[in-house]
Amino acid sequence: MDKRSLSNEQMNLIEDFGTYIESSGSARSLGKIWGYLLIAGEAKSLDDMVQDLHISKGTASLSVRQGVQISLFRKVGMPGSNRDYYELHPDAWAMTLHTSIAQGVMMGDYLRRAKELVISDQTAGTISESIEFFEFVVQQTKQILAAWQEQKENRAK
Repeated sequence: MDKRSLSNEQMNLIEDFGTYIESSGSARSLGKIWGYLLIAGEAKSLDDMVQDLHISKGTASLSVRQGVQISLFRKVGMPGSNRDYYELHPDAWAMTLHTSIAQGVMMGDYLRRAKELVISDQTAGTISESIEFFEFVVQQTKQILAAWQEQKENRAK
């Protein structure tokens, strides 16, 4: 990555990240960039990604935007450069869970609205169970984040 090509092992790992993300419904290129930034050890520009990953600049740009939007990556500046550089967000995993909480709360709100507008009593039961499920997931995810924060604080001591 320092102006040299990636090794076969590095490319295989990057491809594995791409396949993993693709299996969850996102673009393979998002996963490839994730794997690339993970092993890069330094911030990379879109041009670096295009050259090292053999993807188009449009694909790289779209995937990086998505990664920034979900807090997997973050944009950083480099002294003396006008280019944008990207690195893994240091709290990517916790940020992902915060996003899941917000989405779970939103879905709960939608389901409560749906329950008020329901036509069939049978559907109301299904909606009630769905509301209960999302409330449970939100509560459990908050507990996971609290436990993770406590573990990080204990490790820092």
